[in-house]
Amino acid sequence: MFLTTLLTSGTSVLVLAAMLATDPVSIRKFSVPAYAEYHGYSGEIVSKFLRERIRHIAQEAGTARGEVLSVFHDDVSAIEILAERLQLGGLVDAVQEFMNLQVYSVGGYLLLENGEMKIGTRVETAKGEVFFLSASGGRDIRTLINKMAEMFVERVDPYVLALYYFRKEYPSGNFVDAPALVEHCISVLPTPQKQWPMLLKGRMAYRAGQYEEAIASYQRALALDPDFAFALARWGEALVAMGDVQGGLDNMRLAVSKKNATAVIFQLLGDTLARNSFPEEAREAYIQGLQETPDDPGLQISLARLYLDHRQPEPALALLEKAVIKRGDDVETHILLTQALQGVITHRRAALNYDSQFSTATR
Repeated sequence: MFLTTLLTSGTSVLVLAAMLATDPVSIRKFSVPAYAEYHGYSGEIVSKFLRERIRHIAQEAGTARGEVLSVFHDDVSAIEILAERLQLGGLVDAVQEFMNLQVYSVGGYLLLENGEMKIGTRVETAKGEVFFLSASGGRDIRTLINKMAEMFVERVDPYVLALYYFRKEYPSGNFVDAPALVEHCISVLPTPQKQWPMLLKGRMAYRAGQYEEAIASYQRALALDPDFAFALARWGEALVAMGDVQGGLDNMRLAVSKKNATAVIFQLLGDTLARNSFPEEAREAYIQGLQETPDDPGLQISLARLYLDHRQPEPALALLEKAVIKRGDDVETHILLTQALQGVITHRRAALNYDSQFSTATR
């Protein structure tokens, strides 16, 4: 009856939007000792900081699997979340996904014990399951709150914490915390979910220049799901790094043909094609990706760069003006935007000079 009402009601989108706006993690006021309050940590502040830290981890991880903590992963409205789900699976799937969403109610305390601070939480799920978490050490309350947030995330969805540290450590290539977390995921997650940490394991090996080891991890992931587009694309990336450009591109082309191909995969294919002197096909890959995800800044920036490389600043500028909205803090985006603006100005000046010279010549 509930589903039927939603499907037939003209207000179904608004109803679902309100539902999807529900916070999956509800944190009640903590009980705290006088020591904590003296240092500015009231029960409300501790609850607020814990929730913000959990949200930060989930946002930085940015998992796209559509599971519990991914509700946190983008600062988008409930309407936008709903629209994405409708596009992917239809209204009934969106409702079912929401109804299956796990909700967590968290209560807890801070305690000064034997000269050290201790933090503890009692977590109850929507299904009535209860679990407890605790941590202690020193008197740095903020550090304890952050530690508790990580413990909570790891308990709820260890892949989110593994992905958080993977993203944090990937730029430097200095993997300290991510490897153990990834291995933990591979050992404890249900088989249908193991492909994701296997993908991360492969990418860490790739970052270290261990391409054959990376490919082995991608193949393990594909053994679980032969249509896993991410693993196909990254396998292709490793082949290109080993010198097999054609083999790598073939893998990437196969990856973008899969239903679960994302903007990242289209961008990877396009960037690889562009670097290997296939500009026309690169442009097609970017455009195809933008047809699927029109507002993806990565695709917009890559296509704009391609246009600039081929002295077409006008379409590049149009793309970069959109990309800078989401990548306002990205230095490269601003550099490309400046180049596009300068290119447009140069083109327009040249056109004006030509018109002026033509007008003078025909008098």
